Amino acid sequence: MLERLAKGTARFFVEQKAAESEFEEVYAYGAEIVYSTVLNGLIVLLMSVITGTFIPTLVFIISFILLRRSAGGFHASTHTKCMLILVAVHLLFVLCVNFLNIAIVPYFSYFTILYSCISVFLFAPVEHPNKPLKSHEIMKLRGFSISAVMLLSISIIILNFLKKFDFAFFISYGVFVSVTGLLIEKVRQRACVSSKKIG
Repeated sequence: MLERLAKGTARFFVEQKAAESEFEEVYAYGAEIVYSTVLNGLIVLLMSVITGTFIPTLVFIISFILLRRSAGGFHASTHTKCMLILVAVHLLFVLCVNFLNIAIVPYFSYFTILYSCISVFLFAPVEHPNKPLKSHEIMKLRGFSISAVMLLSISIIILNFLKKFDFAFFISYGVFVSVTGLLIEKVRQRACVSSKKIG
């Protein structure tokens, strides 16, 4: 559905002479990403309002995006799969917010710091399969990734020190999900390369 809508949008702009016809596919791809992002954002927003976790979700999403934008991560093959993964991740977050023993948070937080720092230093950034990066872009994104994970880690440590364990968890969860997506995509890409070599 999103693909058809994006193609229709691109076609409209071409017909209105607002875009060049030779770039129609590029415009359609960009529109599809925008529509998918907006839809996923609305779904999470609605879920957070229904479950009474708007502020926790906002902190979690900001932490996730801050690292994801520079480090990269897993990309589902379809928008439906992407949406389902997002819903599952958010539902788990809501369950944790409501039922997780607060005494566990510092242990989870410090594990997340160690896990994320090592992963980012070793593997970030992970390229999008459809958008290879040039060497200077890789270095720039790597710098951003390291800065982001250090900033988030310091924030988690300060919040734990101040005994703001709930907010420490919200940030930790966002970082954990982002880094896990990075590692999954890295493994997936290496598996694809290995299978091509074998084939």
